[in-house]
Amino acid sequence: MNSLNRPMFASGSFRMESYATTILTNIGSTLNDVDNRVSIAGHTDAVPYSGGQTGYSNWELSSERANTARRALVAGGMKEGKVLQVRGLADALPLNKDVADEPTNRRISILVLNKAAEQAFFKDGGRTTVDDALPL
Repeated sequence: MNSLNRPMFASGSFRMESYATTILTNIGSTLNDVDNRVSIAGHTDAVPYSGGQTGYSNWELSSERANTARRALVAGGMKEGKVLQVRGLADALPLNKDVADEPTNRRISILVLNKAAEQAFFKDGGRTTVDDALPL
């Protein structure tokens, strides 16, 4: 969790705040030092997405946030092959579930997968959850 309790994204946006981009570009190459692959997830607050095209929801927004994070990590030197999964979780796993528009729920999470989780992912065609993954 962000120790300063600042949101990584403005409400309804997939453009990362500059401080969050700086953090991800700074740790990008460091992730190359571990053998394990990563799973990147985007998250939203619980406020329904109201702008843009019909059918676009917090699911799409959270997916775009995850991809924005992936691009920042790669820009920082992380090898593309380190990424096993990029996914959107909308508001399914909030940091603070008591406040619908909690800014810190607008974030990404990066999981460094242990070998068992990575092998299970490939064994069942990506249907495995990353419950055995370690948070970064």
